[in-house]
This record gives sequence, C-alpha cells and structure tokens, in this order.
Amino acid sequence: MLANLQSSLNSIVPIFIIILLGYLLKRIKLLNDGFLTVADKLVFKCALPASLFYNVATTNFKNTFNGKLTSFCVFGTLALFLFLVITITPSIKRKDKRGAIIQGIYRSNFAILGLPLATNLFGQAGTVTASLLFPFLIPLYNVFAVIILAANMPDGKNGGKGLIWKIIKNVFTNPLILSVLIALPFSLGYLSMPSFINTSISYLSELSTPLALISLGASFRFSDIKDNIGYSVMATVMKIVICPVVFCTIAILMGFRGVELGIIFIAFGTPAAISSYIMAKEMKSNSIIASQIIVFSTLFCSLTFLAGSLILKNLGF
Repeated sequence: MLANLQSSLNSIVPIFIIILLGYLLKRIKLLNDGFLTVADKLVFKCALPASLFYNVATTNFKNTFNGKLTSFCVFGTLALFLFLVITITPSIKRKDKRGAIIQGIYRSNFAILGLPLATNLFGQAGTVTASLLFPFLIPLYNVFAVIILAANMPDGKNGGKGLIWKIIKNVFTNPLILSVLIALPFSLGYLSMPSFINTSISYLSELSTPLALISLGASFRFSDIKDNIGYSVMATVMKIVICPVVFCTIAILMGFRGVELGIIFIAFGTPAAISSYIMAKEMKSNSIIASQIIVFSTLFCSLTFLAGSLILKNLGF
C-alpha cells in the first residue's frame, strides 16, 4: 500500500511543484503575458512535437507488439470519444467549452505520467508494454483533439464543406500529428538517426513538459474556478473515476490480467494531458476549463490510483 502511494506521489507531486512555480512567477511579475504567449507557441510548434517524435521514434515495437492490448486501448479510446461527442455536444451550448471538456475527458497524460507509473508499478515489463502503445495512442489523441476543437471553434461556419475542410486542414498541419507520422518509420526500424541528432531532439523534448507546466501555472486564476467549477468537476470525475472503472471492468471480463490490466488502468485513468491546455489555447477553445481539468484531475489521481491499485491487487487481478 505504501509503495503504491509513494509511486503515485513521486510521479504527480513534481508536476504540481512546477505548476505552482509558474503561478508564483506570474504573481511576482517575473513572467508576463507576452512571454506566456511565446512560450505556448514554442511548446506547441517545437518542444512538444520533438517530445512526441522522440518517444515514438525510440520505441521499437516490432518484436514485442501486443495486438490484443493495443486493439483494446485504441478501440476503447475511439468508443469513449464517440460517446462523449454524442452525449456532451447537445448538452453544452458553448462550443469552446464543449471542445475543451471532451478533450479533457478522453485524452490522458499517458506519455508523461503513464510511463513512469508503469515502470514504478511493473518494472521493465511495464516500461516496455506501455511504450508499445505510444505509436498508436498518441496519434489518436491528437487527431481526435484536432477534430473536436476544429469542429467547435467559436468563429467561422459550423457545417458543410467548410467544417470538413477546416478539420482536414487542421489535422494535416498540426505539428503534433506531423511529428508522430515522421517518427513512425524510425519506430518501425526502416530509418535510423545519427546519435548527435537523437541527443539534440532529446534535449529539445525535455523542454516541453516543464515549459508547458510553467505556462499552465502562470495562466491559472482562482477567480476563474467559480464560473467553471461544475464543468471541471464533472470532467475530472469522468476522467479519473468513471473511465478507469468502466474500461478495467470490461478488460477483466475479456480476460486481461497482470501487467496488461495495469496498463489499461493507467491508459484510461491518468489525468488530463498537459498538452490539451496548449492545444485548446492554440485552437481558440476554452483554455481556462482545460487548465482546471488538468489541475483537478492531476491533484486527485494519486488517490484514485492508490485505490484502484489496491482494489485490483486484492481481487487478484
């Protein structure tokens, strides 16, 4: 029990420390809005694409590909996305809020929190199994994000060929999607990178998470919580409680056990992706709600991970 709690805290607390640092730096006016605007663009167009490229390109899944687990996570994510679109679209009138909420619920922080959690819980087997999902889940998260955010942009026409063209254009010009597509030949073993290029991209990729977290903390305002608390709490409960319960139950019924079940728990139970805030801001969605979903789901997921781990272990799964 203490080991599970320590594992969760070691993965989550550093994120909050950097968010808090960003908040404090903005309060003492060491950071200003001009810097944050540039920082968000740097993360979205350079550092985060480098991070996704590096994660996918350095994941060799040819020899240890798990088709059953991958199919479950991919089709589960697709089913969750479609369910959210069908249920949330008619119930929330403001399009900018709608896009941010849907993205906040289905899109997990799997790349940043998932891998260390898998490693802490299952060792090398967890690292390898989780890494093999990167080339599939990361593109899926980003394509769905572009679709839902482009479809719910507050400006422009909202239908017909204009909407379809807008979605297609955003998908094929999105830096995050392009970086994953470029990385796939490296991941499949068809291409290889010189060591100095690999190291350079690694350095750049390490910039994405701290800079995004600092920007997130600097943009966070407690005064905004009151107007959006209902949406943020609803999305948080869906993200870190309902989703892992539903998908772990289905996985157990399908025969998943051990490391595979643990990875499914992590894939659907990790908090909202940090990149969802950057993408929401860049695509004119409600970045305030996006940031609150990230903060709330990250804050409470240590408790849900501890509870979920204990329940699954005690039940023998």
